[in-house]
Amino acid sequence: MRFRPYSPADREQCLELYRLNEPGRFPEGVLEDYNRVLEGTGYILVLEQHGRIIATGGLHHITGRNMTMFWCGLVHPDFQGRGVGTALFYARIALLNTDLMLQKICIAAVQASFGFYQRFGFAHIRNWKDKQGTEHPIGFLTVCEADIGLVRSILAKSGIEVPLKDMTAVPFRSPEAEAVA
Repeated sequence: MRFRPYSPADREQCLELYRLNEPGRFPEGVLEDYNRVLEGTGYILVLEQHGRIIATGGLHHITGRNMTMFWCGLVHPDFQGRGVGTALFYARIALLNTDLMLQKICIAAVQASFGFYQRFGFAHIRNWKDKQGTEHPIGFLTVCEADIGLVRSILAKSGIEVPLKDMTAVPFRSPEAEAVA
């Protein structure tokens, strides 16, 4: 398994992956937000199998804080329940900066996905509202440099490659991210 950075040529496959995950999960209007994200406001990983993207997920470092937002972790329905989502989660952890003592990871999830993140220790801290006014969970997890090192070791031992040297996460500041922080 080898994760690689997203490229604009991946856009249509990523949008299709979103559409496959959307029914009963994502609120109306999120597809437009996801489409904008693909235009380049953070760092996105993809996982391919036989030329087809089967997983993708992004992250933003919030400028001036030891915080990173994970967003849009998507796994093709045919590969859910097989450890691909866990590998994607760990791949994003592996991209974090080990020079910082502690880092907070924030997710603005949907209820259908929040249980997955709670398995890794995310705590529900409050909710966000979608465009229809429905509330969804926001979660936080704190990791330290040793956690990141352990995750990198686990990935390497599992034969899962992550493009650590290519990490070019764009510092990101948004009103939503600042409100969560």
